[in-house]
Parts: sequence; structure tokens; C-alpha cells
Amino acid sequence: MMKATTILSMSTSARYCETVKWIRVHGVVIEQMRVRNAEQRPGMEWQVADCKSMSSFEDGRFDLMIDKALIDTLLCEDNVPDLLSAYFKEVERVMTADGLALFISFGPPDMMLKYFSPELTTLAVEVVEVKATSTKSATGKHFVYVGRRAKDAKCEPRCLKFCSAAFQGQCECREC
Repeated sequence: MMKATTILSMSTSARYCETVKWIRVHGVVIEQMRVRNAEQRPGMEWQVADCKSMSSFEDGRFDLMIDKALIDTLLCEDNVPDLLSAYFKEVERVMTADGLALFISFGPPDMMLKYFSPELTTLAVEVVEVKATSTKSATGKHFVYVGRRAKDAKCEPRCLKFCSAAFQGQCECREC
């Protein structure tokens, strides 16, 4: 029997989910999305929140978290390491032990992976490239950084950051 999935989305669109909790920092956008989706998607909840302090959510609440370019936005702010560290701590806190966090970004791995360093997060990250369907991407691709709790995998966190096999618990690198 499949268990119910609880999703937290930090973006503005979802087409295929019935039960989703949405957060945005701007109340105007939340109200617009609430009105726009009231009839079609009554199971969605909309909330104004700060991604660095999601205190309205209990620990281990979400099975799946979706960040659609929020991480790209945070990289444009001052004090990026502190912002990302606070954000990642909250993501890790509110996701279930076997949950996933999807960070969808325009940034390629050679630019982005340094932000998933052990100094900023304990998430193990695997990169998935997706062909862009719009012309907004300079590379013609989007990148999905799939994160899960490193402590749940079977090798050292330092290794999990860049090793796809380690992400699947089958690490063959010499770091472990």
C-alpha cells in the first residue's frame, strides 16, 4: 500500500498534485495563486513564509520539497553562505527521513555544486540535467539538484556530494 505524499513547493506552479502546501515570501502572489487555483485545486494550501524560518511546519512534515529557482534567487542576495545554510537547515528539518528535496535551477553543476558543500548542508546531492523548453536558459538546460539526507545513505557525506553511485548507496569511490 502506497502512503500519502505531502509536498512543499517553493514555486508558483503545479499541475499534477492534489495535496500541496505552497509558500512564497510575497503575500500578493500567494493571494493571486489562491484565487486562480481555488476551484481546480481545492487541496492546495497557500501561505506566506520565509524559507529560512519555516516555523509553522513541524519537523519531518514533507515527503517532497520543490524549489523552483528559489535557490537561484538566494544566490543574488548578500551573504549567500549564511542564507543558504539557514535555508538548507530548514529544508532538512521539515523533510521526512526518506524525503527528497528538488532544487530546480538554471545554474550548471560547475557553478552550483559548491553551494551544496558540507559547510552549508548535510544533504547528499545528485544532479539531473533537463532539456530547457524555453529560450530563457543560456545553456539550453535546466538542472535539478536532487537532495536527500546524507545520514540515510551508506557512505560518508563528503563523498555523497558529487557521487551518483553514493546517492544510491553503492559508493565505489575511494573516499569512503
